[in-house]
Amino acid sequence: MRRPLLLSLCGAPILAGCAQQGTSNLVTEFYNMSDSEFSVRAIAPPAAVRELAVCKAVWFAEKRNVRTLSLSNPAYSAPKDIPAYAGKVPPDWVVLSATAYLTAPNPDRNPTFTVAEKAPGCRSMWPWYR
Repeated sequence: MRRPLLLSLCGAPILAGCAQQGTSNLVTEFYNMSDSEFSVRAIAPPAAVRELAVCKAVWFAEKRNVRTLSLSNPAYSAPKDIPAYAGKVPPDWVVLSATAYLTAPNPDRNPTFTVAEKAPGCRSMWPWYR
């Protein structure tokens, strides 16, 4: 079941100008969850969407006590392509969708990283991670 998690993140340094864009809500969703993978979707300004998706995947993996993670190649689209968000976020924002693999192999052959290595950087970047 898809239930978006709306986050107010304008305090993050990476999003210094998001209040001027008309909203401070970034969107993240988790779906297609299994013991070996889950999908993550992030909707944010182009300059922040990749970091948001990676950090939300790391956050979720950390909550599940996962030690290693790898991410698929991201797929990008426009918010208007997702009816639930069309007209609800600024039109210049971007949607990034990816799969987080908790076990090997990653079909895209992307490297595996440790959650513990990535988590401190995410904590320092995003107020919601602290």
